[in-house]
Amino acid sequence: AWGNRLPLPWYFERMGAETTSVRTPEELSGTPPVVVTKPRYEDDLRERLAGYRANTYRLGLWNREVVVFTRR
Repeated sequence: AWGNRLPLPWYFERMGAETTSVRTPEELSGTPPVVVTKPRYEDDLRERLAGYRANTYRLGLWNREVVVFTRR
């Protein structure tokens, strides 16, 4: 049910995950285990995150897409 969906930041906080936000792909530093981005930045990040797996998801709360890069 739609009432059971929460924003991604809630889940990150619940897990105790360390989070950092950047405005542009150029600001990304290091090799974080997970990167969540808007689809428009996927191509810019794909080369930079070589060795990561990219998956696209539609978030139910706001019906928007995100691309999640996970380090292999």
